[in-house]
Amino acid sequence: MRQLKLAVRMIKYAYGIVMNLAAMVLIAGGGIAVWIVTGGNNVQFLNTALFFLALFPMFVVQIWYSMNSCELLRSSPWKKAADTSIPTLLTVCGMLPAYTIVAAATVARGGAGDAMQMFSLLWMAVSAFLIMLLCGACYKYFVASMIVFFLLYFGGSVGTTFYMLMTEPILRLSAPAVIVIGYGFIFAGALGQYLLSCLFYKKNVSKLAQGAALRKYL
Repeated sequence: MRQLKLAVRMIKYAYGIVMNLAAMVLIAGGGIAVWIVTGGNNVQFLNTALFFLALFPMFVVQIWYSMNSCELLRSSPWKKAADTSIPTLLTVCGMLPAYTIVAAATVARGGAGDAMQMFSLLWMAVSAFLIMLLCGACYKYFVASMIVFFLLYFGGSVGTTFYMLMTEPILRLSAPAVIVIGYGFIFAGALGQYLLSCLFYKKNVSKLAQGAALRKYL
């Protein structure tokens, strides 16, 4: 809690905060718009919408890491926490409310009995898991992390969609089971993000992981 309070107090001094907040709102708004328009009737669009909603907490970590490049912070006693536990806490504090709201809204709009919407809700949690792993590594090894992420995400998305379409008539997970499994993925992602960040925290922040305007100062 102490680290989270520190992050909240300091993040307002981050570089490019307005641009990143605007991008976060745009991504979240786009996800909500697609989700509402499709009404859960198209698995590809539904998965895309829920991916956007899982992605937007990453912008908070991006804001934090723009400040984490500051030499003053990196030479302080908070150096390790700034690279490991604080970004993980920020991601979790974004992912959990986003998933909870989507899960509650899905159930409220009658999606609990719809296999497609339940699988898509589960895929949102899987997306959150992969995004959190990405957050644990991409700020130190940007190119390699992005390649691995997209291979896992698109490979998993195609495989999951095919599996869902083939098994929908005979395999139906209940809404409580999907939601609990989803939370499990998010907490597993938090653990993975933390462990990866601990593994790489001594490495310098990758210039490619920062905005073009900030790179010249690194």
